[in-house]
Amino acid sequence: MTELVTAAVERRFPTMTPGAVFDAWVNPAKIRRWLQRNNENIGRDSEVTVVEVEPQEGGAYRFVDVADGEEGPCWGTYLTFERPSRLDFTFFIDEDEERDATSVVRIRLEPDGAGCRATLAHEMDAKYAEYIESTKKAWAGMLRAIEETYAED
Repeated sequence: MTELVTAAVERRFPTMTPGAVFDAWVNPAKIRRWLQRNNENIGRDSEVTVVEVEPQEGGAYRFVDVADGEEGPCWGTYLTFERPSRLDFTFFIDEDEERDATSVVRIRLEPDGAGCRATLAHEMDAKYAEYIESTKKAWAGMLRAIEETYAED
């Protein structure tokens, strides 16, 4: 059995319901907007060019952004799709990760006052342990971009 490590982050969304945050993760138009915002937030001069989503358990997704003429793809499959509280998916950025089949993101959404609390845990092969902090920072940035993009909707 492969040893796993986890990068976990949490964010409170004061004005977004669990359903609104869930939808931001699975609606192609919403994904495109917050991914682009996240790229801008981190100073990445890129354009989100592909957002393909089959929003159902067992469905696939694929996102691509292009920076300096180079594509940065990510893809995977939805393992658990329970709106509005649970979303699990595999997450790959290269074929080695896909062969390992150990990269899984688990998102839990719980009501919290007028908003919700999101907990995101990215489980990955222990050989990627040195990337835990940068992975946490990346996921935290994505959650922040979702709030910045949709908190006013």
